[in-house]
Amino acid sequence: MARHAITDVAIPYQSGTLVVIQWRTNEPSNSQVFYGLTSRYGQQKNDGARVTVHEIILTNLTPLTTYHFQVRSTDKDGNVALSDNHVVRTTSDTTARPPLELTAIRPVSSNDTGVTDTAVEISWRSSTLATGVVRWGPTDRLGRTITLPAPRDFAHRTTVPGLQPNTT
Repeated sequence: MARHAITDVAIPYQSGTLVVIQWRTNEPSNSQVFYGLTSRYGQQKNDGARVTVHEIILTNLTPLTTYHFQVRSTDKDGNVALSDNHVVRTTSDTTARPPLELTAIRPVSSNDTGVTDTAVEISWRSSTLATGVVRWGPTDRLGRTITLPAPRDFAHRTTVPGLQPNTT
């Protein structure tokens, strides 16, 4: 069995008072972030839900301040995975809530990989944990919907099958 591990530590959003921290684990685990003005941290935020895609939002931070943080996840057997020390600097923007932004949307053209005559693979990334929904149809009224199953994630992917060849 693979060793319990943390990967993909990311900061998709930061403002003057808020930082979003995301990471993945290779098995369901809880979520903890230790943070503070030095690598001795001093504060922590926890979420006990056992998931493989983690997100903790640190709030009430001081604008234009450097914070150190470390993420930690513990699986059901008590195995602990711990990241290295990371550093983030808050901005001067005191926006209280991170916006939901979609990036890396694919396909970008009909020549993109994942596009066939009768199906298309659609993928995107959201700036915060979210559920995914794809609406499509042959007119601007759309009419068809695929809802991606739980759990929430920041990487989304689905295939739209049963398309008619040479149809927009």
